[in-house]
Amino acid sequence: MNAVRTVADVLRVNQATARKWACEYNKGNTGVLHDRRHDQSVHVGRNSKLQDWMGEFLLHELHMDSCLSQETLLVLLNTESLRRILEKHGIAIPDDYHGHNTTDYSLLKSVVDQQPPDVQQEFENVRIKATSTVGHYLNGMFITRKHVVKEKITMNNPQTMAQRKTWAEALRRVLQNEKNFLVFMDSMPFYVNMSRSHGYAPRGERAVTKSLPQSNLSYRTQVAMGVNPA
Repeated sequence: MNAVRTVADVLRVNQATARKWACEYNKGNTGVLHDRRHDQSVHVGRNSKLQDWMGEFLLHELHMDSCLSQETLLVLLNTESLRRILEKHGIAIPDDYHGHNTTDYSLLKSVVDQQPPDVQQEFENVRIKATSTVGHYLNGMFITRKHVVKEKITMNNPQTMAQRKTWAEALRRVLQNEKNFLVFMDSMPFYVNMSRSHGYAPRGERAVTKSLPQSNLSYRTQVAMGVNPA
């Protein structure tokens, strides 16, 4: 994986493209290294609008909210480009700018539109117009769209993580004594009254199987496991 990223950075191409080249080359297809774009006299290299800071920016935004759409990411990227241009030229950013908000695009764009033509053109040169550009960039960073796993808000907040750390430190002190060992107990996602969903019976009769009584507190399978550090 690191080798593919290095090749992509050196040749300034998409990481997915570099990975495809590497696979073909390993199969003995050395012709894959020939850049056919030279034969067509076209621009060679990655999309010039994709700047180095955008990768880290996208990772940060998706870490904060993994459900952001490509349309939203496009607006956020263009908003950040506007902010960087204003900062570069020493132009004051409005007080009501909050950052990382899609509504801030219109706010900063109105400021840039009031600037000299060269500043406006600077933004047009880097403005991303198509969501496909964002999609190709994400694909090159091996960021894929997948099923979302819901996590409780309290699962990884600072207070909970501090409590975990305290518990881990106390456990480590206990395990320093060789006579102590861990016993894990938990319930498996298998209920004692589980059975097959289909069965056989004569035509006209129900297929019946016996099971424990149902209740709000179903009978679960309890599992215990001892771990001896020695």
